[in-house]
Amino acid sequence: MKILIFGYGGESTVAVSTILLNLSKEIVKKDDVEITFFGYGKEKESKHLQDRIDIVSVKDPFLSHNFSFFRILRKLNKIFKIDRPCLSWKNLYRKSLKIFRNNNFDYVIGASGYFMYMEAAYRFSTKRHIKFGEIYFDPFSNNIGNINKAKRLRIENKWYQRADFVLYESSSRTIEIKDTESKIHKYSIPIFENACELVKDGSIIYGGQFYEPYRSSKALECFINEDYSKNEIFEVYSNIRGFDAKNDNATFHNLLSSADYVNVCKSAKAIIVIGNKNQKDVVPSKIFEAISYKKPIIGIDLELQANIIGKYPLFYSADDPDVFKKINSLKQADIDKIDIYSAYPERDPDLLVNLFLSLIKH
Repeated sequence: MKILIFGYGGESTVAVSTILLNLSKEIVKKDDVEITFFGYGKEKESKHLQDRIDIVSVKDPFLSHNFSFFRILRKLNKIFKIDRPCLSWKNLYRKSLKIFRNNNFDYVIGASGYFMYMEAAYRFSTKRHIKFGEIYFDPFSNNIGNINKAKRLRIENKWYQRADFVLYESSSRTIEIKDTESKIHKYSIPIFENACELVKDGSIIYGGQFYEPYRSSKALECFINEDYSKNEIFEVYSNIRGFDAKNDNATFHNLLSSADYVNVCKSAKAIIVIGNKNQKDVVPSKIFEAISYKKPIIGIDLELQANIIGKYPLFYSADDPDVFKKINSLKQADIDKIDIYSAYPERDPDLLVNLFLSLIKH
C-alpha cells in the first residue's frame, strides 16, 4: 500500500514532524506500506529517508527571508482583518499535482494541526479520486487566523464528508463535528522512547517556534536572564528574531532539521518546554517529545498541562530558584528507573500504529 501524507516536508524542531516520522518508521516495520511525506521545507528537495519512507519538500514561500506574493497577501489579510483561510494550501496543492502526477497512491492523509496541510490533502484526494484520511494533532480552530467559527465548521465538515476516517487527539478540545458515520477515532499522541543518558556538562536547550500571544519568547528570555540561570549554558533553536537574552551563556540558532534536533536533545542536560497560555484544552506536542528523551524537563507556563507533565518524575518548574541545583544533583540511576509507559500507558506507540493500520485496511 502506498500512502501520501501532507504534513511534513523538512520542517524543523516541530514536534509533530518528529512524531509523524517516528510513527511512519513503526508502521513500515509492521506492514508492507510505503510512505511519502510532502510539505514545506527550507528548500526544494526529495530524499529517501529509509526503506519505504521518502520525503518531498517544496520551498516555503512564507519564510521571513523570502519575498513572495503569498507573504504579501498574508500581511494584507492581517492588516485589514480579512476573514478567510490562509493561502498556504493553494501553493502546496498546485505543486502536489505536478510532483505526483505519475504516482499511484492508495491513500492520502492530511496531518498536523495546520489548515494548509489538511486542505491541500483534501483537494488532492478529491482531484485524484483517492481515499482520504485525517490525523489531527491540534484543533483546527487554533491555526486558521481570523476565520470565524461558522466558516471553520463548514470547512471541517467538508473534510469529514470526504474522509474515510478521522484520527482526533483526545487531549485536545472536543471536535465539534457531528460524527453521524462513526468516522472519528480518538487517540493519544504517542511517546516514542529514546535511549538517552544523563549529560552533566550538556546545554539546556529549547527548540520550537513561538506564536504570540499563546507561546511567547519573553517568558523564555526572563528565565534565561534569571540570576539562578547565569551559570548554565543555553541553546535556543527557533524562528524568533530579536531574542533578547542578556545571559552571556545563551546562544540563539536557526531551526534545525528534525534529525539534527534529535541529536541535540540526546546530548542536552535538560529540555525546556513552554506551554500555551489560555489554552487549557490544547496540549503542546513538545511535552511528549521531551518526555521521550528521559531528560530533565524545565517547564514554563505549563500550569494548564500540570495533570499531564506532573506524572513525569524529572519535571521541574522554571519558577523554582533551585531548579538547577536539583537537576545537577541527578544520577544516571534516576534516569534508568523511569518507566514512561507505566506513567502514560495510553501513549504506547503500538496503540496508534495498530489503529492506523486497521483504518487504512478497512
